[in-house]
Amino acid sequence: MKHFIFIIIFNLGFCIAHSQDKSCRCNYYNVSEATLEDKLTGITIAHENLKLPQGEIYSLWSHGDIFLNNGEIITNRLMRYDGLSDQLVVSSVNENVQLVIEKNTIKGFDINLLNSDMILHYKKIKIRDIYSTEYHDAYLHVLVSGKTSLYAYRRIQHVGSTFDLETYYSYVIIKDDGSIYHFANFSRRYIAGLFPEKKEIFKPQLRKQRNRVRDEEHLIKAIELYNSL
Repeated sequence: MKHFIFIIIFNLGFCIAHSQDKSCRCNYYNVSEATLEDKLTGITIAHENLKLPQGEIYSLWSHGDIFLNNGEIITNRLMRYDGLSDQLVVSSVNENVQLVIEKNTIKGFDINLLNSDMILHYKKIKIRDIYSTEYHDAYLHVLVSGKTSLYAYRRIQHVGSTFDLETYYSYVIIKDDGSIYHFANFSRRYIAGLFPEKKEIFKPQLRKQRNRVRDEEHLIKAIELYNSL
């Protein structure tokens, strides 16, 4: 619970998460307004003051595609997802400028992980934190797409009052009627309880597959199973 409370407090005070506010001048980025050669707009980074965790997607520059609100796709751009500010950072073609993309201009993005065949799909979703009534746009990693969709909210955060950073994952389930659920507990009983309309079928099938929903992999399999019922 302390992780969720910390995230809410941290997000309220961290103005880079609202990059639409052009007057924001934060400690994390030294910024100025800019437009890249393909009309991507946002704020430029002069330098980064934080050392990001190594070996995570947040610290890796990879190529990928960006999906704009107007339907256009900007392909094969050098980019990085910043899990601390929940922002997409894109490098210019000559790599002399790094831009934090305005979140309200894009639908999402795909990242082709460096030295891997894996492609991560991110979608902009309007969600609210568990203990808040306010909704905000967030980039969520698409894990299952179907009548019921599953997303991971992958972030990094400060550890206590130190400058050390740690990874933090939470999960969001969006049902076909548009209702949104934050997956708070890894358990078979909890996931079955989110689908009362098919609980009598869903829970026995999970038990038959010996899926106790103890981790992300088994959560994915559980939602895929539900979509197949």
